[in-house]
Amino acid sequence: MLDMTNDEIVKNYLAAFGAGVPDDVLKKNVIASHNHMWHIFGCGNEPDAEGDDARRAFDKLSYDEAIIFRGGYSVNNKPRIEDVEICTKISSATLDYTGDVYVVDKWFEWTYVNTHEDDFGPYFAYRAK
Repeated sequence: MLDMTNDEIVKNYLAAFGAGVPDDVLKKNVIASHNHMWHIFGCGNEPDAEGDDARRAFDKLSYDEAIIFRGGYSVNNKPRIEDVEICTKISSATLDYTGDVYVVDKWFEWTYVNTHEDDFGPYFAYRAK
C-alpha cells in the first residue's frame, strides 16, 4: 500500500531528480503548463542513460517493489499524475509504447521514464546529487 498522495510523489520526484536545477528553470521547463516532468532530463540534470542504455540499466535493477504512475503533464503550472500503484519487478519492454510512464523506487533513488515521444527517452537516472 502506498502512503503518499499524488502531490507528495510529484514533490519527492522533482526534489530527487531535479536537485541542482535552478528553480526558475524548473518552473519554466518542467512545472509550467504544457510541460512534462521528464523534461527535467535535459534542463540541467542529464539522465544516467537514455534509449537502449536506459532499458538495459533498468532491466538490470534488482527490486521487489516500486512506484509506477502515468502522466506528469503540467496543467495550471502543476504536474498531474494518475494511475499510481505499487508494482513488482517489470521489464522495460513492458513499458514501451505506453505513453508517459514513470517507475521510481520507494526511496526515490532511481527512476525509469518511458516518454510518449519517439525522439526522447526512455530515460534512466539515479537521484541527482
